[in-house]
Amino acid sequence: MRTPLKVALFLGLALVCTQASTCAVQQQAGHSQQSGLMLMRQVLTIQANKPFAKAGYGSLSDVLKMMPMTRGVAPDAAQAVQVSDAETADFGDYTLRLTRSEDRAKFELSLVPKQSCGIAFFSNDKNIVYSGRALGCSDK
Repeated sequence: MRTPLKVALFLGLALVCTQASTCAVQQQAGHSQQSGLMLMRQVLTIQANKPFAKAGYGSLSDVLKMMPMTRGVAPDAAQAVQVSDAETADFGDYTLRLTRSEDRAKFELSLVPKQSCGIAFFSNDKNIVYSGRALGCSDK
């Protein structure tokens, strides 16, 4: 009986901590950061739905082509993205990069600010988004 109570307490605390950290990131994020994070989540959602299943994960251009067909928080994001090359695109004050393994079974996604001390976002085929600042940057 003690073990289920401990597990429930742990899960409750984990949920509160997750929501608190998400709120902290959202409060720190300005309009450009928030839009960038929404774009990143939209890319992850498209990849998670595996529309490219036979060929593995989609390329950056494949994913951007699918964006207008998805209902999301950034429906016009595809038009705001300026593709630089096969893996890289500019999105406002950020650089979006999607790289795939050679067999297309894995991918990495990053959204890095053009200014060195902004918040950067990172993810991969596990669909967990991480954020952070470059070393030496203040939290303000």
